[in-house]
Amino acid sequence: MKVNILSSGLIAFTLSFLAAGIHANEKTLPPSQQLTDSSLFLQHKEKYTKCVLEKAEAFSQVTELDTAFKYAPIACRRDLLQIKKMLIGGPYKIEVIDQLVESVQEGVEIDMVNHIFTNKIKAARH
Repeated sequence: MKVNILSSGLIAFTLSFLAAGIHANEKTLPPSQQLTDSSLFLQHKEKYTKCVLEKAEAFSQVTELDTAFKYAPIACRRDLLQIKKMLIGGPYKIEVIDQLVESVQEGVEIDMVNHIFTNKIKAARH
């Protein structure tokens, strides 16, 4: 009986220790995630994404798709530079910032191509 109480207490202590460790990990993100998971970064990224998708749709209606894919991101470059400006104030080296900005740009360009082709397929079906 005494062993059961002792082992139950030890199990409860271990579980509370593990839960506290998990909770602490949720609060303390590494510096790389603190900035890129911030609401400000996500707002800038969303603004850039929205701009590129809108420009790509508009351009694709009046020109060939290749041209739309090429110039839509250029038309929204100011929004991309806002992301870079925000990252410069963080703990990153300029090489890392350039890679992060390039990663955002490539991701948005992939989303743009998928978005335009999805719209073209929907239009062809109707």
